[in-house]
Amino acid sequence: MARKGNKGRLFHDNMNLKMAKKKYKMDVHTTLNQHFMAEIQKIKELLGVDPVRKIPEKILLEEIEIKKGYRAGSIERGRSLIISRGLPEHKIEAVLKREAFITFLPKVDFPQIYDLAWAYSGAEPRWWGENSLPVVDSLYYYAPARHLPLLNERDKEIVIKALTLYIRKSSEVEFDEFFSIYSLLLIRFLFHEISDMESKILKAIARGMMKLDEISRSTKLSKPTISRHLKSLRNKGIIFGPYNVNISAIGLQSVMVRAPYNRNNVEALREFPFTYKVFRLSSGRYVYASILVPVELTEKFLEMSKGIVDAGVMLSASYNFHRSRANLVELINNFPSKSIEGKFKVLSKPKKAKEITREDLKILNIVQMEGSVTRDYLRSMGIRNADIKLRRLRRAGIIYRIYLPSGLGLGDQIFLHIDVSQEHFPTFVNRLSRIAPFSITYVNGTLRGIMGVIFVKQELTSDLMRLISMAYGGSLKELSLIRDIGLSGWRIPVDLWDESKQMFYFDSSWLLDKIEYAS
Repeated sequence: MARKGNKGRLFHDNMNLKMAKKKYKMDVHTTLNQHFMAEIQKIKELLGVDPVRKIPEKILLEEIEIKKGYRAGSIERGRSLIISRGLPEHKIEAVLKREAFITFLPKVDFPQIYDLAWAYSGAEPRWWGENSLPVVDSLYYYAPARHLPLLNERDKEIVIKALTLYIRKSSEVEFDEFFSIYSLLLIRFLFHEISDMESKILKAIARGMMKLDEISRSTKLSKPTISRHLKSLRNKGIIFGPYNVNISAIGLQSVMVRAPYNRNNVEALREFPFTYKVFRLSSGRYVYASILVPVELTEKFLEMSKGIVDAGVMLSASYNFHRSRANLVELINNFPSKSIEGKFKVLSKPKKAKEITREDLKILNIVQMEGSVTRDYLRSMGIRNADIKLRRLRRAGIIYRIYLPSGLGLGDQIFLHIDVSQEHFPTFVNRLSRIAPFSITYVNGTLRGIMGVIFVKQELTSDLMRLISMAYGGSLKELSLIRDIGLSGWRIPVDLWDESKQMFYFDSSWLLDKIEYAS
C-alpha cells in the first residue's frame, strides 16, 4: 500500500510540475507578446506612422539554430515569430526590439535597410557587426555597426527616424541613395567636442610625435592620461591608428585624376582595383579620385590618360587633425592668401621593400582596416610564423606607427582644388592649420594645384567657402561639399600581385576605356 501511495504522490508531483512548466511557458509567451506590442507602440510614437508589414500573432521562445544574418536569433513560422531560447536575456530583448522595428520597414532591393532595426534595438555593436553586410570600398564606407553606436541616443533616434521615413516615402530607393542620406546624417550628427587635453595630444601627434615619452614631454601630461585619451579619440573615430601601411613601400604612388561627373565614370573609378578614394561632390561637375599607380608605370599612365582624364602626381602632402575653436574673426585674420611664405618640400622618392609575398599583403589589409594587428589574430587566420612576418614588415617600414585623421566627428567635409604653383602650398598649409583640420596635397600634371579635404565646424562652413572664393577667384577650380563619408575602404588587390616580378599587374587601359570624357 505504501508503494502505491508513493507512486500516486509521484504521479501528482509530475503532473503539478508539468502544469507549472506549461503555466510558466504561457506566462513567458504572454509577456513576450505584450513586450512586442508595447515596442510596436513606442516605434509608432517615434516615427509617427503605422507598420507596413504584418505583425506576428504570436511571439514564441523555442530551441532553434542561431544562424548569422540580419534576422539572427529568430525565424518566421506562419504568423508566429520564433526567437531562439539559446540567446542570453539581453539578446532576446534586442531581437524583440529589432523584429518590432522591421514591421515598419518597407521591402527594398538592398538588405542594409535592416541595419536601422539593429540600431534601434540597442544590440551589442560586435554582434550587430557580425550579422551586418557593410559596404567598404573606394567610394562607400558603410559600416553602421562601427559608426552609429558613436552617436548619443537622441541623435541616433533622429538618424534612424530620418532614414526610415525617407525610405518609406521614396519609391524604388537604391542603396546609393540610401548611403548618401546616411552620410549626410552621420556627418551632421557625429560631431565630437574636443577637450583641452585631447587638443594638446592631437597637436603633438600632428607634429609627428608617436612615442608616449615624446607626447608627454610636449603636452606635460602623464603617459596613462595620454594613453586613455588616445583610446578615446580612436573610439570616437577621430583618429585612425596607431599603425598604418606605407603604400610607397609596396611600390605604389598616388595620382589624382578628374573626370566629368556621371554615373558611368563614378562606377568605373569605383570598380578599378587601384582606386584608393572616389570623391563625389555636391557641385556635380566633376568626380575626383586618388589612384595608386605602380611607380614604374606612372609616366606611362599619365601619357595614356591625356585627353581622357586630367591627372597629376602627388608631390607633397600635409595633414592636421587639431580642431581649433576658430570664429569668423579668426578665419578672416588667419585665412590663406596668395602671398608666399616658406619653402615647398617634395616628397622623397619612394623606396620599395623587397621579397613581398601575397601573405604579407593580406596582413597589410588587416592593418589598413583595423589600425593594428596581433600575432594571435594572424595565427587564427592560418598565417604561419606571424610574429616573424610582422617584425619583418615593421623593420622594412611597410607597417609604420602613425595616427591619421579619419575625418569623422570633425564637421563638414569640403573638397577644394586651387590651380596655383607649388610655391603657394606651404603658405596655404601653414595658415589653414590655425583654423581647421585638413588633409591636403599638391599635385602636378595635366591636373595640378592644391587639392584635398578641409574639415570645418558647420556654423563656419559657408564663411570659409566664401573666403576661399574671394581669395583665389579664377584659380579656384573646385570648392564643394563631399557627398559621402570621406573615409576610404580600399584594400590592396592581393590577387594582382606577382611575387616573382615583385610588382602589381596594373591594367590602366581597363579604366581609361570605360571613362566617358567630355571636353
